[in-house]
Amino acid sequence: MKFKALGCICIIEIAGTIGAVMKNPAAAGICLTGTCFLTGYTAYLEMRRMQIKICPECKCEIQKSYRICPECGHLFQTGISNEKLTDFIEKEKEAEMTSAQIDKDFEKIETISIEDAITYEEELNDIFQRKNI
Repeated sequence: MKFKALGCICIIEIAGTIGAVMKNPAAAGICLTGTCFLTGYTAYLEMRRMQIKICPECKCEIQKSYRICPECGHLFQTGISNEKLTDFIEKEKEAEMTSAQIDKDFEKIETISIEDAITYEEELNDIFQRKNI
């Protein structure tokens, strides 16, 4: 594909050059058109090249953002382990939360737990009374 497009652009350039040699008034426009196409296509290829990487195992071109090759499954970069990620999140949360906020969260947990226990106890008593146990 690259060579076909570059070949077509070169043919336009050659046609413009031949026209200029033959003193054709449109030759300058043809050369300018070919130069514009060549510049644009070169910029396109470079931008595309910057967005891809080559898999070291299967040599296929893939997007730079991929961590795993879709063709062969090669892992480009390993992620952080779950333990390290959990430790990091806990440290960040601890840094953000004050002791008052932590106490308030524990109070909420205790309140919810007590309310749930009372609700379940009432439901169990109702069931036992219906069953005459």
